[in-house]
Amino acid sequence: FMVNDFYFLTTLVEDRELSSSFLSYLSLNSQGEIVSIRIANLNSRLLIKKANDYFDSTIFFSATLSPKDYYLDLLGIDENKDKKLFLSSPFPKENRRVFIDQRISLKYKDRNQTLYQVFSLCKSAIEEKKGNYFIFCPSFEYLDQLASFFTQDPLDDANVLVQGRRMTESQRTDFLENFKKDNEKTTIGLLVIGGMFSEGIDLVGDRLIGAIIISVGLPQINFERNKLKEHFDDEETDKGFNYAYTYPGMNRILQAGGRVIRSEHDKGFIIYIDSRFAYSTYKKTFLEIYPDAIRVISNSQVKAILKAFYKEEE
Repeated sequence: FMVNDFYFLTTLVEDRELSSSFLSYLSLNSQGEIVSIRIANLNSRLLIKKANDYFDSTIFFSATLSPKDYYLDLLGIDENKDKKLFLSSPFPKENRRVFIDQRISLKYKDRNQTLYQVFSLCKSAIEEKKGNYFIFCPSFEYLDQLASFFTQDPLDDANVLVQGRRMTESQRTDFLENFKKDNEKTTIGLLVIGGMFSEGIDLVGDRLIGAIIISVGLPQINFERNKLKEHFDDEETDKGFNYAYTYPGMNRILQAGGRVIRSEHDKGFIIYIDSRFAYSTYKKTFLEIYPDAIRVISNSQVKAILKAFYKEEE
């Protein structure tokens, strides 16, 4: 046996209607010893629907309930029968500038060739105003490469902090303490999409005035996600990849972008970079959440818009 060879266990779910929604498997090491046993829920819609049936109405609360069709399906909501009310964000759109850069390919095979383009865009946006910024990278490997550009061509009066691979909770807290509203220098955090800094972070006010998200945030291919893909492919051809990879990745990048505006008084910008944002799946979702998004055509355009944005604050 090879490490991480997986074998199915007998399902522990007695309800036949629900049993196909669960995956049970174990992992063996090279000596054939059990390393882990896992029961994964591939599809929770039936469980949620059973709970919803006890009530006349239900409130689902999240800043990232988009794309709507995807979450309606996962939450067991009948598109034709159930009445629905969608409430938009209460935060004023004029307090933000959202950019979508479709010029740069972040597909794995192209990342080395486009890395300098990404760095140049990051630098152009950040150097327009002293402040605190997060840059979210698709992997630690990419993060290290981008960090080397900031070392070779540093911004004036700026500190660059890099997320560690195995940070403890106290290290995470210490890292965030560097992002004060009255820092003397610009502070840039290089982070990984989907990591410990992508959600649950409230740097209100001037503690964070910009976030740059690099790539569409697709999760790594693995055994469990491929089983999730197979599960939804059984319902509808090609649905599986979106449910296992595209939409979870989208959730990651939207969570990352959501670090900037945390109250009705916060102001800042968000930049999403990847040529795949031109695909209809992403365009539809961005239209739902960011109807005011600006398509990037040049670095100088971003600088000019941000310059005017900051002038409005004065």
